[in-house]
Amino acid sequence: MSQNTIPINIAQLQDFLAGYTSFDPPPALPPTLMDIAGFPHWENVYSNILAFFLDGSREHGFGNLMVRAMLEAYFQKAGKAEE
Repeated sequence: MSQNTIPINIAQLQDFLAGYTSFDPPPALPPTLMDIAGFPHWENVYSNILAFFLDGSREHGFGNLMVRAMLEAYFQKAGKAEE
């Protein structure tokens, strides 16, 4: 056996894993104000992500690359030359 090989007893490993096949469910927590309000709605999350990447002055450092890429994809799909 090489130095990087660890001997494994499969039966012991299976016994060990068998003890962890079921877990107690977490306790039910009362809803928070944000849960009741339905925040976050996925459309808000997606809008925030798009707004971040489409704003060329944000920290991502892409400048207007995302806007240019979206416009290029649009014009290619529409079959028009980019102006």
